Amino acid sequence: MRARVLTARGAAARLALCFATGAPAAAAAHGPAPSALEVLSLRSDGSPGIVRTSVGLALPADPGRWSYGCPSAHGGVAAALAASTPDGGRVAALGGGRAYVSDDGGCSFAEVELAGRSARSVFGAAGRLWVVATAPLDAALLELLPSGAASVAALWSRDATGTNVFTPDSVAAPGGGDVLVVAGARRDAALLWAPLSTPGDALAFDPVAPLPATATSATPPEHLSLRTSAVSADYWVVVTVAGEQSLWAVADGSVRETGITAEVILGPVRADDRWLAAADGEWLQIALDGSAAPLGSTSAACLDEVGGGLFACQIDRLMRLSAAGADVAATAVFAMDQLDPPDASCVPDGVDGELCRAEWLHFGVEAGAIDLAGDAGVAGSPGDVGTAPAPRSGSGCCGAPAGGAPRWWQATVALLLTVRLRPPRVRRRPAACGRPAEHRR
Repeated sequence: MRARVLTARGAAARLALCFATGAPAAAAAHGPAPSALEVLSLRSDGSPGIVRTSVGLALPADPGRWSYGCPSAHGGVAAALAASTPDGGRVAALGGGRAYVSDDGGCSFAEVELAGRSARSVFGAAGRLWVVATAPLDAALLELLPSGAASVAALWSRDATGTNVFTPDSVAAPGGGDVLVVAGARRDAALLWAPLSTPGDALAFDPVAPLPATATSATPPEHLSLRTSAVSADYWVVVTVAGEQSLWAVADGSVRETGITAEVILGPVRADDRWLAAADGEWLQIALDGSAAPLGSTSAACLDEVGGGLFACQIDRLMRLSAAGADVAATAVFAMDQLDPPDASCVPDGVDGELCRAEWLHFGVEAGAIDLAGDAGVAGSPGDVGTAPAPRSGSGCCGAPAGGAPRWWQATVALLLTVRLRPPRVRRRPAACGRPAEHRR
């Protein structure tokens, strides 16, 4: 008889499930409260589709509800960087320097071969998926093709002096159209553009224009982030220097400083015929010449334009924005407690499925989406797990439903869920995975 070997990863998942069953309120571990980070795609009615959160992906389910996407499907990183096509049908996520792609709306993922490079960032632009990956001697912009392969769109190699190679910080397609722009602060600050061609073809990048003096100052930029709109060929670059951010405007073939600086700049995004940004907790209406008018205070932690909609993050929820005159109105369109268990068709068999269930138990209670005390079906289908959340004490990983389990139960489950004694296995995509295909930029 062939002996079955239970790996440390499998043991952690099984023990976590056992402890969670025996002590249903054991959900607390560590860190800040689960939060919404970014809208990746929209549903057909314009509401958020796939949402990136700090505990995994939220995948569109019934109206006003989302199913939990387990981080173990894409490397085990809960707040993994991710991007999607505009309809949400294809999703890319990074975990542990690896890139994973889903062709079924985030239900299942397969690892993409990167030829020995380490994935650093991922972007959705011009309806296609892009990854910036590095190796000791080069940096590459890779396109993730529908075939599952990664094609080298551009390659930057070390020069003869062996100095650091140029590496893009940001990738975007202004106007949503025929040009791809990359921006990066290493080795030297650069803003490059290339006409888009057939998917899989190499791109020939050229400098956009002479850059402002900030780019070559005694204290050089640390990071360049592109802020674009699908409805405008003009765009912005947020430049980080010595921990402070400033704003460049790119219009009519020139790049110029606007004079707008802050510790944190969100946006700008296009709001009808004007630009909206947030700087150090203040809404601003800004123009390409650098003029700015305050529109009131905000607690937004992110600001994105997706499919013509404007969205802002506020800790555990997402708000849809509308700007009229001097007013910025916000309507809640997603909250962490609207998460439902993973879709049963998206949960694999065996140890990976057990780990997925353990992740849902851990993060679902943290997010206020489930109350384990009201259900005993922990070891079964994820669809059996959870009832309406009970009142909570505290917040984040330090919070638990009122009357919860002792701290030693919580610490045990937290430890088991974070054990990683070997890299996660690559799970190949199942033949069919019943997710609707409705749904970055």
